[in-house]
Amino acid sequence: MKKKSHPNKIEAEYLERIVTEYLIKFPDAPSQTIAKAIHKEHPLLGNGVVDNIRGAIRTRRGSHGPQSRISNPKYKKFPNPGGAYVPFPEESQEITLYKVPTGNTKLGYISDVHVPHQCNQTLDMAYNDWTKRGVDTIIINGDLLDNPTFGKHPFDPSWNSKTKEWMDRAEYFLENLRDNFPNALILFTEGNHDFWYKRHLWTQAKNLITDPYYSLEERLHLMDYKVKFIPQTELVHMADYFIFHGHMHIKGGQLDTAVKRLARLLNSNCMIGHIHYASSFTEYDILQRPAFTCHISGCASTVFPAYKPFGGKARKGYINSTVVDGKHQVENIWNDNGTRKIITI
Repeated sequence: MKKKSHPNKIEAEYLERIVTEYLIKFPDAPSQTIAKAIHKEHPLLGNGVVDNIRGAIRTRRGSHGPQSRISNPKYKKFPNPGGAYVPFPEESQEITLYKVPTGNTKLGYISDVHVPHQCNQTLDMAYNDWTKRGVDTIIINGDLLDNPTFGKHPFDPSWNSKTKEWMDRAEYFLENLRDNFPNALILFTEGNHDFWYKRHLWTQAKNLITDPYYSLEERLHLMDYKVKFIPQTELVHMADYFIFHGHMHIKGGQLDTAVKRLARLLNSNCMIGHIHYASSFTEYDILQRPAFTCHISGCASTVFPAYKPFGGKARKGYINSTVVDGKHQVENIWNDNGTRKIITI
């Protein structure tokens, strides 16, 4: 009986074949550029990691591993097939925007709900404000889910049995939100905790990632509740502000200086979450005129995560904003133990 090849060996041989094909077609292209192109066409190769594909390319070229590109003819430069050399273009630098319709002027904003650890007091305060104001747009700005069983931090193994229940709670949250605001445009931007679900499929369930049925949008039945999903690679643009979760832009450092660092990094009017620390900062131009403002919203969840129960600093909150003459008038609300406070700039 013929011995079957191990699945990992089959995958490695397939990766080498694809790498060889690309190197023959584009012998002079940088390894990183080729790796990105292969990853785009074959997202599951190399465990879905660009650096793994790049390592295979460098090995095939002889610039990585025991072989030497110079001493071993097998790994010398691949021949140019002739004709005009057209390298792979770099990935597009254009930013994809979701533009909120110009007729929408009353925004209700929450971030970092982290179901099942949501703060109902904060949500009640926000809903009451939004009902009085008659909001026409609601943005859940990332981390609707806590997703500890899909994350990178150690967790209680018993939580695995609760994953379905927590997903169902998140869906109930969306259902309740739609019932309370039946006519509002509702957007759900992807945060890092929400992305963990997709990353888990990429690494642990590769055979399911290409089936839309297993996407987060389908699991939470977003279409049923008329909720628009905005992936982490897109920005929401409403009037003069950009709105996104912020986990790919601000990491580490003191929380009370994060908003200032972020404002100077982005040079734009922004509303973000992620930090769990309600704060606002305006940068001024050389004539001391307001140039741009950044608002970090408080979280709509319990203050401290399970992996950092002590010593953290956080504020609960949400944002109200009204667009007047194309410009936002923002109230960054801090829920200070049940007392509604507006963060001053």
